[in-house]
Amino acid sequence: MAHAFLRENVARLSGIGGLLANADTEEKTAGEPFDVGRFVAKLGCRCFAGNAAALAGNGDRACDRCGRTVSVRDGVIVFIPPENAFNVLEKADYDAAHGVDIATSRSLSRLYANHIPEELGNDLDVVEIGSGTGLLTASLGDLPRVGQSVALDISLAFLRTAHQRVMEHSANPRKTVLACADLNDLPFGESVFDVVVGNSILHHIMDYGALLSRLRFILKDGGVALFSEPCQQGKSLVAFFLGLMVQHDRRSAKPVLDEGERKRIEGAISVLMRERNVASRPELKLKMEDKHIFMTGKLAEMAADLGYAGFQSRNTSAVTDGYRKFAENTLRVVGLHDRVAEFSFLFEEFQDKYLYFFADQTETPHQILIFRK
Repeated sequence: MAHAFLRENVARLSGIGGLLANADTEEKTAGEPFDVGRFVAKLGCRCFAGNAAALAGNGDRACDRCGRTVSVRDGVIVFIPPENAFNVLEKADYDAAHGVDIATSRSLSRLYANHIPEELGNDLDVVEIGSGTGLLTASLGDLPRVGQSVALDISLAFLRTAHQRVMEHSANPRKTVLACADLNDLPFGESVFDVVVGNSILHHIMDYGALLSRLRFILKDGGVALFSEPCQQGKSLVAFFLGLMVQHDRRSAKPVLDEGERKRIEGAISVLMRERNVASRPELKLKMEDKHIFMTGKLAEMAADLGYAGFQSRNTSAVTDGYRKFAENTLRVVGLHDRVAEFSFLFEEFQDKYLYFFADQTETPHQILIFRK
């Protein structure tokens, strides 16, 4: 019954009929929009997966054992009441703020693909948590080793945008399923995914340890959870260089920054060092969107405590030009990235005296975090 419901109603309720009028999408949307049987097999409610669901009304299905209601809206499988399916970030221009475009999407997909262990093989089951409007989702399913990619977010509005993005840009949209669910109540069973991907999501979660435990539950043995997250060693290095810039300029007979610019740089330093600033006031994190900057050593300890078989952190890019590009990226937010060139001697010295020997031991401000079950 569940299989039949999804097959009938995904197409009926997702707006696919309207897309068929477009010749460019007709081939993509003909027939079943995704492998329903493969997706249903991942669900944690065995009664639903076993076809024991009852019609709830208005085209929805409610399980007569666990009570979970499932509906299909605009191409999205919705596991929570629609009135709860929102994110406060919907009020902002999310795509503009996060640089969402298809070129970035494909580059990001390749980045994560490089960290999926070869021994996991091909035809992988992947779940992307906190997928947003589809920055990664639009191309994740196109990776050759991915068999099915499930994009998960709490915002139905974001997922509707992601659905449009997948239909427009993905070469094989049938490999992608969009699901609206709460990360605190994942709808999946045990050991059903080869890979979990979270692009810049973990640091938004207050109790990220509890989430990592839930993700371990849905991972197959040998599977990996991959995240791109801010980490403190690299952030502290950027703060160190920005602090040197400000202090040198204040002491210079010929300063190149005015006091307003120095204050803006010091504001950027404060953000980089916020873990220290809120250490004695953890309640402040509850009000912050970006709640954590991670210490990789502490994450390794947490991974072991949670039962993961291994943990690694890897740089997102090569450490070159004396760390200058990372300082420029930080100051781009406050419109002062062009000022870094005035202090190029600092980065040249760091490159010559330190990175010459220790580049491979120096962390970038963002790290790829790999938790292996």
